[in-house]
Amino acid sequence: MNPFVITDEFLINCCQKLSDRLTRLTGVGGINYKIAYIALTLYVAFDIFAHFIRGISLSGLIGVCFTVWIGIMYKRMYDRKENSEDGQTGVRAVDGFSRIWLWRFFRLLFLVFFGMNFWYLNMPPPADVTYDYNVYCLALMAADLSFAVSLYFFACHKLPPCKGTAKEWLASFGRKLVPAKNES
Repeated sequence: MNPFVITDEFLINCCQKLSDRLTRLTGVGGINYKIAYIALTLYVAFDIFAHFIRGISLSGLIGVCFTVWIGIMYKRMYDRKENSEDGQTGVRAVDGFSRIWLWRFFRLLFLVFFGMNFWYLNMPPPADVTYDYNVYCLALMAADLSFAVSLYFFACHKLPPCKGTAKEWLASFGRKLVPAKNES
């Protein structure tokens, strides 16, 4: 089997386990989509921040517009997949759409971009830089990682809402019922 497929499936399974644990803890269904939305929002924010660190220019504004367009496009795609899963009966463990080779390549590519930024951080900044090069690289790293996290949680299937342990604890205000002692 291809090592890229094995790596991708391992990362999807890790995200699926985390999503299932958080669903059982909180009782909120579809928490993988909520994490994907938060990570996608962080991607847009960090990428815009990285563009503005370099200064305001025409190419920076085009990059910001492109980032916002990507965020809107992926948000709509996430909404469509979540709505299609709402109409299903039962839980489907494997999603064929996010398991095709193009999506696998795209997810792993963003993890490679994340790793390449470590290499950029170790390099001395260019001589003509008028911005903080390390902050710029860290913002790009955070953007790449958050986009990869968003894609991996998008590849997971969602669990329906359930009784969460944290929800039950909060409903009882942290108290546990203690059986009364019978003094007879």
